[in-house]
Amino acid sequence: VYDELGINSRLDSFQAMVLSIKLRHLERWTEARRDLAAHYDALLRERGALSAEEPFSPDRPGVKLLAPTPAPARHTHHRYVVRIEAERRDGLMQALRSEGIGCEVYYPRGLHQQPALAAWAPARALIEVERATRECLALPLYPELPRDQQDHVIETLIETIAPMLKV
Repeated sequence: VYDELGINSRLDSFQAMVLSIKLRHLERWTEARRDLAAHYDALLRERGALSAEEPFSPDRPGVKLLAPTPAPARHTHHRYVVRIEAERRDGLMQALRSEGIGCEVYYPRGLHQQPALAAWAPARALIEVERATRECLALPLYPELPRDQQDHVIETLIETIAPMLKV
């Protein structure tokens, strides 16, 4: 919860030097993230949790991906975020964590719900934003993530949501 607007300016000279070295690896890390995200997509489709025809269908039971990135833009997959029915998300999060799998809800409220931005918030509810904040869950994704760990993430996810998929 943000009560006031602020800035984040923690980059000192040492951090700038480290960043200049890390930037050399950025493209390779980004490609690794894209490959890992594609692997997650394939695993979800293979297990019947994600429709190949309708990857972003808010009313279909199971896992939904965020809307695809239109060309020529390409997604960096800083996070691999799925949408799961709000009433099942916390249970899925608990199941993943009990297996030692990190997962996170990074944005539990919309910007229009932040006190610091209240002056600019619309007078009406932003229903789809609020729905997304209740449904989004980030799965582990970092450039060095081993495929067998990704497989374990998806196996745990499938076991947890299988009753709603009728798998």
